[in-house]
Amino acid sequence: GEYLPSDRQADMSRYRLQWRHQQFIDQNWSASLAYERVSDDSYFANLSSQVNQTSQVNLPRQVNLDYNGGWWQAHGMVQSFQTLQDPAAPIVEPYSRLPQISLAASRENLFGGNHFSETGVRFDFNGELVYFDHRAGSRVQGARFHANPTFSFPLQTPYSVVTPRIGWYLSHYALDDATLNLSDSIGNTPAGGFASTTRSLPMFSLDSSLILERDWTFLGANYTQTLEPRAYYVYIPYKDQSRIPVFDSSFRELSLDQLFAENQYIGVDRINDANQLTLAVTSRFLDPDSGAERLQVTVGQRYYFDDQRVSLSGSTSTGTSSELLAQASGQITPRLRLNAGIQFNTGEGELTKANLGGAWRAGPGKLINADYRFTQDSLDQIDVSFQWPLAPKWYGMGRLNYSLRDSRVVEGLAGFEYNAGCWVVRGVMQQLATTEDSETSAFFLQLELRGLTKLGPNPLEILKRSITGYAQSSEIPE
Repeated sequence: GEYLPSDRQADMSRYRLQWRHQQFIDQNWSASLAYERVSDDSYFANLSSQVNQTSQVNLPRQVNLDYNGGWWQAHGMVQSFQTLQDPAAPIVEPYSRLPQISLAASRENLFGGNHFSETGVRFDFNGELVYFDHRAGSRVQGARFHANPTFSFPLQTPYSVVTPRIGWYLSHYALDDATLNLSDSIGNTPAGGFASTTRSLPMFSLDSSLILERDWTFLGANYTQTLEPRAYYVYIPYKDQSRIPVFDSSFRELSLDQLFAENQYIGVDRINDANQLTLAVTSRFLDPDSGAERLQVTVGQRYYFDDQRVSLSGSTSTGTSSELLAQASGQITPRLRLNAGIQFNTGEGELTKANLGGAWRAGPGKLINADYRFTQDSLDQIDVSFQWPLAPKWYGMGRLNYSLRDSRVVEGLAGFEYNAGCWVVRGVMQQLATTEDSETSAFFLQLELRGLTKLGPNPLEILKRSITGYAQSSEIPE
């Protein structure tokens, strides 16, 4: 709990309450509780020193009850939120789940393995029953039942895997009649309003991959090079879903993992129509003695044989392919690791996303991190952090996360640490962008009496989060 009486800036007393509890009842049953509340919308923006807190908008209040039956698990939850609003960027409050009951199951070797498949036929099931309630009463409300059973049959050899998979999406929406003409969570209101309905869709996919190897010599060094092509086909027929509300679903951001997903949406309010093939290839360069991966390169793209007709907002896609994705990473030297990735729109000839980063590790307490991140029309940032010895017993730390697009510091941090052996003193100064047009500053000074206690505000969590690889001076061997 936190309490600030009579804050002169806000002209009110301010507080934060947070409660987390986890209970293991027996070997099968467990429960948990999460509750958080703050006095006002600007609490974290004014008083927090952590980016992940200042960006919080929905504070959870939920109770969970879980049962683990081995090959199947059941989950029950009641959930609502306190939604914090930024006047410059207001958002819609999310739905409460009153309640949500989920069931998941997985079984292998249903009909026994054979020469081609050690696991035999595999059965997976995911299902839920949930009632969505909107406290403000300005959104369509109702219950959703969803079940997704699938059967897959992996066929394996030492150098290949082929996995046919069939499944079924069954959903039923029982909506409150009084809310059918209201909007959903993303503002949709179809002509004629929403409707209680049942959606039934079959699914078929075929996933195949090869793993090839060869010995390779480059600049006098020996490597084992792999070539790992992969092809993934999915078919799901089209069904009009425009009169089904969007309760908790969103578009899944394109990534190499998403290229190999059946559904391009997070959640089940939308199931995409699919007649598509994903092609990708990965090549790794391995040290034959240690097995260390010196370099990995992956390129992938999805190809559509039909137009994409299912959408969240009503617009459809008529492109013949997704954007091209490529990424590379590797331990270039024992001290230097690099990574890079791009997302390229081949139809428009535009770069939509890019990242380039590296880390230099000269030993404990000797590190430099540098990253550049770009997303078309939304993100253009550099992020540099370090920890380095300044003198015997002295260490310096710092971070600069700067937005080139907005010409402002997202997070700046500078600090020092002095280790006298039996005691340590740390000082950290931080500047943090909290909303679109404001920032806050904080200073931490902590005295640690080793083995006894710590006095003063604790900057350790901020240092660990802001500087990847940060180590306390007491953990660094002399």
